[in-house]
Amino acid sequence: PLFFSTYGASAAAQENLMGINGAFYGVLFAMFIYNLFLFISLRERAYFWYLIYNINVGLFAACFDGMLFKLLPEHIALQSVSIYILMYLHCLTATQFSRHFLHTRQHFPRLDNALRLQMLVVIGCLLSVTLISLQAWNILASLAVLVVSLLLLITGIYVWRRGIRHGSYYVLAWSVLLVSFMLVTSGSLGIELFGIYGSTVVKVGVTIELLALSIGLADRINL
Repeated sequence: PLFFSTYGASAAAQENLMGINGAFYGVLFAMFIYNLFLFISLRERAYFWYLIYNINVGLFAACFDGMLFKLLPEHIALQSVSIYILMYLHCLTATQFSRHFLHTRQHFPRLDNALRLQMLVVIGCLLSVTLISLQAWNILASLAVLVVSLLLLITGIYVWRRGIRHGSYYVLAWSVLLVSFMLVTSGSLGIELFGIYGSTVVKVGVTIELLALSIGLADRINL
């Protein structure tokens, strides 16, 4: 969409966005350092995959904000596809983290096999870039993020209802993230709800998700 604004209003909006972005990356970094210390202390695999997921989220946000263009100005081809590669990696790291966070391998072997199959499907979609057009591959990446997020939310609800207490944190995290994704992607359907602050909605959702998952990890370890 195209937005018209006065110079003063545009400068104020950009200042607000810069403040929000700074807060977002600050929280992201703080959560990474905090959970890195916990991983070093506890050697728990769930913390390791949380860190990997955190890194992927940070790279995706940086790419979305155009920072990759500043870091790699000469690699135009990589810049054009990097955000979609990170979307596929988001699906993979989120699924792998979920397997460890929810103990699916130990308590729900069939569900764990389904999550493994889901990862294989995502890898297949990632590698399909050589078989389909780039535009179709980009659309497939967006669909993969939405579908995987929904499936992981359903997985969390199932595990929670089966008596895994920390599943409640997981359901909260993915509910917020999925709602933020749906609100932002509604813009592609002509329903623009947040204007230039659309990306901020996702960042707020991601921040709440990472905080909820971190609290859930702590609760999971204390059980």
